[in-house]
Amino acid sequence: MARATVFVGGMYCAKCSDAIRDSLSRVRGVVEVLVTNYVESPYGIVQVFYDSRQVRTDEFLAHLRTPYWATLIEDRDPKREQTLQRYTEIYVC
Repeated sequence: MARATVFVGGMYCAKCSDAIRDSLSRVRGVVEVLVTNYVESPYGIVQVFYDSRQVRTDEFLAHLRTPYWATLIEDRDPKREQTLQRYTEIYVC
């Protein structure tokens, strides 16, 4: 299970959190979507838990439509992290 943390803009009403959650939850491979929006601000943080074997971050972020925009803050994919750690150990040690 991987987790992506995304900064989202364009959230201007109370229904925006639900719209974002619904849009991303429909993507195959997305398991759970948590949306936190800042009070009296058009910005929020979205955490997406997904199966990295079925979907990539750019694929599910493409489902966010106008008026929303997103910037990936962090992408924690255990499979990719294990690969990177293995290469780091090979080349650094």
